[in-house]
Amino acid sequence: MLRRDLSIFIFMEHKPFYFKNFSLYHHQSALKIGTDAVLLSATIPIRPYRSVLDIGTGCGVILFCVADQLNRHFDHPHTLIGFDSDRASIDEAIRNLEQFPHPQTQAIQLLHSSLGEIELERSFDLMMSNPPYFGNSLLPPDLKKTKSKHRNKDFTWEKMVQFVVNHLDPEGLFALILPVAEMQEFDRVVNNFPLYPHYQLNIEPIAGKPINRMIKFYSKNRVQQFEEETLCIRTDPQTYSDAYRALTEPFYLHF
Repeated sequence: MLRRDLSIFIFMEHKPFYFKNFSLYHHQSALKIGTDAVLLSATIPIRPYRSVLDIGTGCGVILFCVADQLNRHFDHPHTLIGFDSDRASIDEAIRNLEQFPHPQTQAIQLLHSSLGEIELERSFDLMMSNPPYFGNSLLPPDLKKTKSKHRNKDFTWEKMVQFVVNHLDPEGLFALILPVAEMQEFDRVVNNFPLYPHYQLNIEPIAGKPINRMIKFYSKNRVQQFEEETLCIRTDPQTYSDAYRALTEPFYLHF
């Protein structure tokens, strides 16, 4: 009881991260709200999804961003599920859900489970992830960062791809964001599975700087033409690009 009371005190002590239509706490989660999560949320195409799964949901930021977009564009029933192996992250996501504005037609579930333990008896027409991407080398001293950014024997690219193949609807979409080297490593694994890339967004942090992130969409169907685009976040260290502003405008208060 004392531990939970302390957790609630810490939760109430911090101010939430404010989006246009909702706010989220993220101070207890393994990975804080950042550009990667918002970029992935903003890039996912808005379609009438009926079942959505967020792998490694953290405080729920990507899940809630997608839920917000579905609320704005569709009124049919849909289910969103997020899971994470970090207990504190799921606790925070559940608290965020308590204040998230969503209609009765939208069912949101948040589960404390790992990739290897979770049992799901349905397929999903949208799956997404901002996963831990480093291997076991160069582990940071902070345990939270280790959990949020480093894979281990229970979370490998092979296990993740097999999980996606097992649970993705035949016409579904899987959306992923990773650093460049890790995306290349991920794709080497994907080549051994019936999962095919059909869109890639390269992210430049500042104009003229090397690409440091990639967003990629996959499906179970091959496409005739692979599409690739590049997005520059800032034209200089102090100025966001017009393209970045337009892409993330549905979420950020200041855009």
